[in-house]
Formats: sequence, structure tokens, C-alpha cells
Amino acid sequence: MHKYNPWNDNIILLHGRKKPYRRVQIPCCATCNNKTLSQLEKTIRTTLGGGYSKFYRINRRVLFQWLMKTFYELLHLEKRTFLDPAAPRLGTGITSAMLERYQTCYSFLQSLYIPTQFMPSNPWSIFIFRTRTYRERERNFDFRNNTLCLTIAIRMDDVGIIGCLQDNGAVKQLVGKGMDRFKRHPLHPQRFLELAGHVFYHASRLNRVPKFVTVRANNRQHILALPLAGFSRKPVLDPWVPEHCARTLSAVWRVPLEQCFTPPDRVGTLLTDSRGRFRRLEDSP
Repeated sequence: MHKYNPWNDNIILLHGRKKPYRRVQIPCCATCNNKTLSQLEKTIRTTLGGGYSKFYRINRRVLFQWLMKTFYELLHLEKRTFLDPAAPRLGTGITSAMLERYQTCYSFLQSLYIPTQFMPSNPWSIFIFRTRTYRERERNFDFRNNTLCLTIAIRMDDVGIIGCLQDNGAVKQLVGKGMDRFKRHPLHPQRFLELAGHVFYHASRLNRVPKFVTVRANNRQHILALPLAGFSRKPVLDPWVPEHCARTLSAVWRVPLEQCFTPPDRVGTLLTDSRGRFRRLEDSP
């Protein structure tokens, strides 16, 4: 089967503008770009070349660093990209003030250069799935992200990755076991996006802002995640609302809401049938 290079594909920015992945860049010094970040990209590329079986065994911290780097690149790209090049007065997708809200992302990225210990646990939820591949290379790539929820999903060849980058592992604890049953099947692209939509929606249900304390000493850093619940007895997740979930799926699938939701509470799915069994879904190879 033809192998494609996902670095040649496009991602879609705010308001539908497209940008080749290889041209998504952030300012950094030559040493960082040519050594640390270049080695990170090489590790991902080499591991991806081994297919799902090899990629599933990748060090999750390395994958988190790559996902966070990609997410941070997009933040900077949005900050430098006018919403309408013909009307610069309208501003850019991300302002400098908004970018400061993601200061913790920068601290996480420093783990590439500074020995870092995450305490008491890792700050991410990451899911990896086997996905179907096709002869046409453009069918073997998908990219979605939600800036506000710090979530990202990317499908490359037979590997599908979904990440919540700052949830203290809450989403993994919530839906991890339910997700595991879908790892037995090579997922159709729309099924992978459906799972991404559900993860994105669960991340949006967090009603606490994860907080971290960073301590640096002797050229090392310790990043301490404060308890999500704090001193409140209120659940850390807002109630599950079918229509809200369907709206997230609509955005991820890029289809009208009517195709995802039947009032009052039926959310569309391609994953399971009415009895909860994995549904057969065929298309051309």
C-alpha cells in the first residue's frame, strides 16, 4: 500500500484557512530547532514508519511533548495569521493576551530541555487507536483541535491519536476502559473522529481549571498538579448533555447538527448499534 508523508498535508485554521503541516513553525533558536525539536520530529516520524504496532509502544511523555509542541505551534500560528488578510484591522485568531493563558503549555514544553518530574501524576490523557488506511493518501490524514479545551486529535496512516493536554488525566479515568474495546478494530476515519469528538466533549465538561505549581532548582523542574476538586465537594465534571455532545460531534465531523442529533436526547453514532455492539461499516479500500 502506498505510504504517504503526513508532513505534506494541510491543517485547517480558524475560519477555514489551510496551512501545510510542514510550514507550521514557531520562533526558536537554531540550536533548539536543529537539535532538540528536530530529534523529536525524527523520533515521531521513525516510530510512525513502523505502523501502529510500533507506535503504540511509544513513550507517552515523548508523544505528549510532540502533541504539546504541535498545539503550541498552532497557537503562535493563529497569533500571526490575520482573520482576513484584506482587513488586518480585524486582528488575528489569537491575541497576545489570550496566548498568556497558555503559559503552562510553555512550562510543559520545557521538559524537552530541562529534566522534569510531573507530580503526583502525568497531566495528560492520551489515547492511541489503529485506523484504516486507503490507497489515496489524502484519506489517510485527519487533524482536529479545540484550543479552549487543549485537546488535539491526529490520524496518520494506521495510527490515530487523541490527546487532552492539561486535564490531569481526568478524561482517561472517565472513559479509558470504555475506549479500550475499540482498540480491537481498525477504525474507519469517521469512527476515529467520533471518538475524538467524545473525548473533546468530556474535556469540555471539566468545570475546574487545572492548576500547576512549577519549582525549578539545580537545572531541574518539578511540576506539581494541584487536586482538581480543591476544597469543593462539587463534581469536577458538569452533567452530560446529549445536545452539547452532538454539537461537539457536529464540529468534529464537520456536518450539520441535524445529522448528529435527534431531539430530545438521541446522539448519532457510527460505532455501535442499538444493542451496543460494534457496528459493521464498509467502504472502498
